[in-house]
Amino acid sequence: MDAKFAVDVGWMVTITIAFILEFIETKFYDYKDDIKRHAIQYFKFWFYGHACAFGLCHAFLSV
Repeated sequence: MDAKFAVDVGWMVTITIAFILEFIETKFYDYKDDIKRHAIQYFKFWFYGHACAFGLCHAFLSV
């Protein structure tokens, strides 16, 4: 498997999970229990951060 392909697949998986968590977060927006919303936000930003890291890896592999 090509490293660039693996990075692309990793980016697609992490950004998809982040978008799903974004959708779930909107469901909990007016929820009384903020701890669930904050936990979802934490993991959402964690996955967005990893998606950015995969994007940077792709950029460096493209050079």
